[in-house]
Amino acid sequence: MSTIILILIARFLAGVFAGLLWLMVVGYATKMVRDDKKDRATIIVILGVPIALLIGIPFGTSIGQLIGRLTIRETIHSHALFFVY
Repeated sequence: MSTIILILIARFLAGVFAGLLWLMVVGYATKMVRDDKKDRATIIVILGVPIALLIGIPFGTSIGQLIGRLTIRETIHSHALFFVY
């Protein structure tokens, strides 16, 4: 199988699952609050991800350049193992 076909299939599946995740998160947010606060909960959820990406990606890149990307990767992996177990 060609590498480009594999990449396209992976991107398609990632898009499908990202869309499903957005639907689930908005649904959870509206079920956790009272009826009069559902609009606000939806707005917070929808705006939270782009704001986190807007801040997180440059911040993560800067930290990675300062102390090395391998150190960052090892730190993230150790935290992930801590939270899994």
